[in-house]
Amino acid sequence: MECEITEYASADEYLSCGMEHDLLFLDIERNDSISGTNGMKMAKWIRGMKLIRQPIIVFVTGHEKYVCDAFDVNAFQYLLRPIDEQTFAEVFCRVAEQKKKTLSIQCGRESKVIPIDNIYYFESQNHKTVLHLQEGELEYYAKIGDLEEELRGQLFRIHRGYLVNFS
Repeated sequence: MECEITEYASADEYLSCGMEHDLLFLDIERNDSISGTNGMKMAKWIRGMKLIRQPIIVFVTGHEKYVCDAFDVNAFQYLLRPIDEQTFAEVFCRVAEQKKKTLSIQCGRESKVIPIDNIYYFESQNHKTVLHLQEGELEYYAKIGDLEEELRGQLFRIHRGYLVNFS
């Protein structure tokens, strides 16, 4: 699996880069020396951002006491140190499969993970995107072109303002 890995020395460095990432491994307890931001605070801040796509978050820590807090930010996994290579590889493969089957969006102040199979189509409407799902509609800010790129092979652009799910 081809991927690009970027390491940041601090939360401030990550947040100032302005890039969106598919996956973040965050140390829950490591405090940023400048802002005092730890991994949990950073995850909450990221979940509150208006991003086209939210990253999958995996927490890495030596303590079990934060496991319940990880649910508050929709963490994908909680890895306890020391982490063996096989466990890491299994989690990484599960993340890759998850990214193929879901779409992470920022809808208002809430981060949502939508299974691709639940999507009927996307419609561009007045600078917003309307996501038509089996269970109703969601309206949020996104560009159809960005969604087309991210969901290539799973959705098809039938018109400049519509992306339709192949399935």
